[in-house]
Order: sequence, then C-alpha cells, then structure tokens
Amino acid sequence: MGSVEAVSCKCNIGYSGADGGTCGACPAGSYKPLNGDDACTLCPPGTYSNITARVQGPCETCPSNNSVSALASGSIEACLCVPGYSGPNGGSCSACPAGTFKSLNGSAACELCPSGKFVGETGATQCEECALHMISIPGSRSVDACKCDLGFTGTTNCSACSAGSYKAANGSDPCIPCPANAFSPAASSALTSCLCDAGFSGPDGGACHACGYGAYKVKKTIYMHIYTAILKSTSSNDCIQ
Repeated sequence: MGSVEAVSCKCNIGYSGADGGTCGACPAGSYKPLNGDDACTLCPPGTYSNITARVQGPCETCPSNNSVSALASGSIEACLCVPGYSGPNGGSCSACPAGTFKSLNGSAACELCPSGKFVGETGATQCEECALHMISIPGSRSVDACKCDLGFTGTTNCSACSAGSYKAANGSDPCIPCPANAFSPAASSALTSCLCDAGFSGPDGGACHACGYGAYKVKKTIYMHIYTAILKSTSSNDCIQ
C-alpha cells in the first residue's frame, strides 16, 4: 500500500528540501548522500565539485599541495596558489624563487624584493630588510647584497661620512674628502654637497679660490664692495667705504 501523506515523500540523494515539499538539486560545491530533508553538505576548503545533484563525497582535492579553495567551491579554477607560490588558477603551483615573494592567494606572479630588501629562501611570502643605512638592488637573494648607502661607509655596520667628506656610490668604499677650502654636512652623498668655505668662492664641488681684494663671502654669496684690505675676507667689516 502506498504512502497516503505528502510528508512521506522525501527528497532523493543529491536533492534537498522539506519532506513533502519541493526538492532542489544540490549546487556545484556540495553533495547529499542520503534521502530526506537534510541540507546538502558543502565541499570543505581545499576541495571542489563542479557537479550538480552530486550524491557522494568527498569532493575533488585541489590539484596542488600548495593551492587552496574556499568552502563550497564549484570549480577547479577556485583552487588558488597560496602565498609564496605562483601558477594558474586550478593548475600547478611553483615556489617563488629566492629574491622574490608573493603575499596573497592567486595566480599573480612572484614579485622581486624591492631595493633595500632581500630573501634567500624559496616560497617566501615577504622579504627581509637590510640593516640601517644599507641598500640592495631589487631581487637580492642574500644579506651579502646589502651595501652601505650613499653617504655611509662600512661593511656590516654603516657609519655616516663625517662632515667635510662625501660618498657618491653604494658599498664599503671610504668617504672622499671635499676639495681644499670646501666643507659638506655629515652623510653627504655627492661631490656637489661640498660648498666653498667663507672667504672662498667656486662652483659646488669644484675648486674654491680665495675672495680677492674688494670682495668678501660669508657663506655662498659674494658681496662686492668698494674695497677690502685683505684677501679671503668673510665680513663686511673688512670693507673700506
């Protein structure tokens, strides 16, 4: 004898709904192995299913050990390479080589470590900072790539070039004294930082010559007066009106 009540009608496997009601197919990313009103079971993270009305689990595993998918993923393209690995969505994921990194899930390419950073391991999610006052070229793979910045000198610890000197290249080379009768601030990074002393005149970074009779110089500006009785004058007090 058949069932006489609508509630006796239960949704088949792969379909879900209230007993005696409408049954809907389990969407991709889920399955249901039993008859009844149970909800469809969602594919867990790291798996997927592109089948509707699926009746059995488990769902397919993402193809790479280094890829991940969200809960209830409905296609293989939902499998994304994890940070530190790169490849097409749903495909094979390769570790970022030394000197590069990748910080997010997805198919984006690994990025070079920026200037001033490095990483020596593969599969990196971030790069390490060079020590204070050190710089490295993009894509550096070792702390040995970190060199003293412009205006600083040393090997493992970088010190500022003293006042009156400069250094215009990265590395461990010594600081270079300014030309005669010129001076620069500490940590100067260019020859043009060497400015002629008071009482001397010349181009920034160039030869400095003593101010002649009839002129004086306090800092960078030459003041022409009627007459000064001394060379290398640094003050208007030396001028004879």
